[in-house]
Amino acid sequence: MPDLVIAIGGGTVIDIAKLIRICSVQRDSPSDIAVGRGTIEQRGIPLIAVPTTGGSGSEATHFAVVYVDQSKYSVAHEYVLPDAAVIDPRLTYSMDPIQTASCGLDAFSQATESFWSVNSSRASRGWAAEAVRLAFDNIERAVHTPTEVSREAMSRAAHLAGRAINISKTTGPHALSYALAAHCGVPHGHAVALTLGSFFEFNSRVTTADINDSRGVAYVQDNLTELCSLLRVETAPEGSQVITSLMNSIGVETRLSSFAITRKSDCREIAESVNVQRLANNPRQITQDQLVEILMSLR
Repeated sequence: MPDLVIAIGGGTVIDIAKLIRICSVQRDSPSDIAVGRGTIEQRGIPLIAVPTTGGSGSEATHFAVVYVDQSKYSVAHEYVLPDAAVIDPRLTYSMDPIQTASCGLDAFSQATESFWSVNSSRASRGWAAEAVRLAFDNIERAVHTPTEVSREAMSRAAHLAGRAINISKTTGPHALSYALAAHCGVPHGHAVALTLGSFFEFNSRVTTADINDSRGVAYVQDNLTELCSLLRVETAPEGSQVITSLMNSIGVETRLSSFAITRKSDCREIAESVNVQRLANNPRQITQDQLVEILMSLR
């Protein structure tokens, strides 16, 4: 048994290392633990996480994603959280513009979703707000003309977004992202960002009839107003437009038609594969038909 696990890499590498540290000391098999049939009883081998992408924030979360027989599972437990993390922006210098854009959008989206999540707290919103600000102000430079300052800002944004979702978890855009990534063949961060602006608008129309946050409609509206301020706009539709403009500015496609998703049946298939658990974190309840409408509007 090793004395220590050190994970150096992106979110997938760190997630696998989390599972190694946990599964190596449990009585149940790794596959049972991954699919939720097993029990995590021991903390496991000490783990130091060293992210190299400035995107996932996995070094700051107590959950890990793993695929078993081509099905995606998320393992969540306090013992999954790494014991320490080393954030060195210099490790992200070798990322090309496409990687930088996708990872940066993942951090930006996680922070945005965390801010409006029904599980948000004062602490998570503070971290999320700073992550939104850092990512929004620095992602273009990090993609096109990276500097030490922009790389450091994106690494910090990713870490803070990770700390935020460790409390709040993610919401609608992440719920849709896995099916979109599979259909479109795009990186995770790009897939999440495709619907981020649409959910911004959708959530802004929350009413007492479909509120999903026990703190009420006014509370959700106040959070969205604060998000608008962070994006330097006045309304959610303007915020949605700014997100689309940001994606265009870093060379990321924003229309599903670019990935041959043009039929309602395609949108229905994607909507039917959504992770319902993540939708429960969204501040506004959403039906499968409304998911299809969002996807149809992005064609």
